[in-house]
Amino acid sequence: MRPPMTATVSLRDPDALWRAAHQLLASRADAAELFARALALLEPKPAHDGHCLRLGLCLALAQFSTNRIAACLASQNIVAFASSGVLLGLVRDGRLLPHDKDLDIVVPMAFFPAALSALQRLGWRPAWTAVNAVNFRCLIHSGATPGSGMTLDLFGYAFDPERQRILGGWWPSERAPEQGRLLQFSPFQLALVDHPHGRHWDLPRPETLLAELYGPDWRTPDSEFDTTLETPALVAYNDYTRAWGRLKLLEAWVQGRPARFARFLHVLGRLDPADPVLALFRSSVPC
Repeated sequence: MRPPMTATVSLRDPDALWRAAHQLLASRADAAELFARALALLEPKPAHDGHCLRLGLCLALAQFSTNRIAACLASQNIVAFASSGVLLGLVRDGRLLPHDKDLDIVVPMAFFPAALSALQRLGWRPAWTAVNAVNFRCLIHSGATPGSGMTLDLFGYAFDPERQRILGGWWPSERAPEQGRLLQFSPFQLALVDHPHGRHWDLPRPETLLAELYGPDWRTPDSEFDTTLETPALVAYNDYTRAWGRLKLLEAWVQGRPARFARFLHVLGRLDPADPVLALFRSSVPC
């Protein structure tokens, strides 16, 4: 029986806590238990939203890290691997992105139902999201830190033999993928790799996928990059994606974020220079 832990740890340096969490995750099989116990010793004092989010994220990563989930799915003969922001952080920085609150798991569509069932057995339950797509589910764990906002995004992809490309993104229910947010990638091969968290599927050469997701400058951090519309992999700019773009543009306008507004205006203008809504917004911008 372990002796009770009675010391109190003060939250003085969240960055140090963040780094320590990743060191534990990478080096110890019992990292989840150790880190959960360490977080339980933090002083019960108010912390600003950024600290709360990062602490919640650390705890979620320690208990339900992407690699651990992928290993669990692989043990059930389900092909799954980390992608998007999770993959970017691990490859570029050697850790997950500090402000990323989504664990991104990608599976072939043939494994999508089985992966969803397996995750639900692991305690993940559906979370509300504005995206209604046949190849996407947003999940939240029953043991996640309240208010952390930590979610798991499960994506399905398919191989298009005619295009000889991998198709992903969001495919709205009862519509063709081309009528949604369709992403297109070069074909890739996965490999089973042994990790401290267990054996799971991985991308041996993730740089190609990251460049197609985030552009040639993916190694340079850009906190304002919006994957929904800025990704080079987007091949369908239609009513669906146009609506998302206009919503983000309006959101930036209402929130009074001129730099973000100008960026979305530029991105949407590149995607559809003749969009009359953009002309209205431009005419409303003070000189």
